[in-house]
Amino acid sequence: MAEYYSQSTPDNWTHQYPCPMELDIDFLAGPGLNDSARLTIKRRKFGKFIGLRGCETPVKETQMRIELAQERLKLRMKELRDEEERMSHGFNKWTL
Repeated sequence: MAEYYSQSTPDNWTHQYPCPMELDIDFLAGPGLNDSARLTIKRRKFGKFIGLRGCETPVKETQMRIELAQERLKLRMKELRDEEERMSHGFNKWTL
């Protein structure tokens, strides 16, 4: 169903709906979720997409998303520092 309504693979129609599903593939693939939790999240998102009441995002899920985003940010910052360090070492090597 999500694929039919252009929600699993973004295209020109994805954001034309009043409440797109916004499926976060990285979050759903994370190690902190079991298959049952993944299915529950997908079911809730689809319910919200079609306008069912009671499909609000739980606080626990929001906290998990924030933690995942923080981890991604830390990894990216480390990658940038490592790259900057490699660049500065390479620059110093040629200027000495």
